[in-house]
Amino acid sequence: MAVIDIKNLSYIYGPGTPYEKKALEDISFSVEKGELLGIVGSNGSGKSTLIQHFNGLLSPTSGSISVLGFDARDKKYRDQLWQKVGLVFQFPEQQLFEASVFAELAYGLKNMGLKHDEIEYRVQEALESVGLAAKQVLDSSPLCLSGGMRRRAAVACILAMKPEILVMDEPTAGLDPEGCAQIWGTIKKIHKEQGTTVIMVSHYINELVLLADRIMVLENGVMEAWGPPRKVLGGEDMLNIDVLLPDYLKLLYELKKKGAKINTGMLTLEEAAGEIARILRRSE
Repeated sequence: MAVIDIKNLSYIYGPGTPYEKKALEDISFSVEKGELLGIVGSNGSGKSTLIQHFNGLLSPTSGSISVLGFDARDKKYRDQLWQKVGLVFQFPEQQLFEASVFAELAYGLKNMGLKHDEIEYRVQEALESVGLAAKQVLDSSPLCLSGGMRRRAAVACILAMKPEILVMDEPTAGLDPEGCAQIWGTIKKIHKEQGTTVIMVSHYINELVLLADRIMVLENGVMEAWGPPRKVLGGEDMLNIDVLLPDYLKLLYELKKKGAKINTGMLTLEEAAGEIARILRRSE
């Protein structure tokens, strides 16, 4: 069952002005319930513009978008999407503004009209789901937490509202390795244990190939590749796309560009090493 269905979506910033810019062009795809979709691309590729259509922050210039079975272009429905599609922006901890962690998480829940007991329960549940001890952080100022803890608290703000779809824009950007590991652990838990549909945006394809069911590659507002990770990595389209790749994938693509009959659809360093070893044995 598709929870997001997009057909021929295009988006133009500043149409009819000297600053007119086409950010997305003729994008079509669907997201199935419970899947994890990875969206990768360089700066300016259209990633952030695309995901802002999912919860109604932007509406297509042309084309259609259906979210959870409703037309997201309809303003009456679009205004309610924030409760169903949780969007975690890049550096979400910079948007924390309340005096305490509890007040921060409770803010959105109050806007949903929930009663105090339900708010307390959801706040504690959301904090625990991201690995934060509620008793230790509830009364603390978000500014007193470490960078990784603030990022997780910001994610918890969205999870407390129990969105059916969770969209995350560069969730590990700017974090140290420990903070990155914490965020990835949280995402895995949410996806596997709660069955939440997750859409993740990243510069780095290696963060997604082991987790995503499908990957989309955007380049200059155009969808250049789409499908399961092995299919995307193994495709000819990836040879000239400006995506940040791990070194082992760069090596495979360089070898392929030089004419080597090599399979680039390798997800891990170990698989890549095995493929290179196979090529070397064949050339002996």
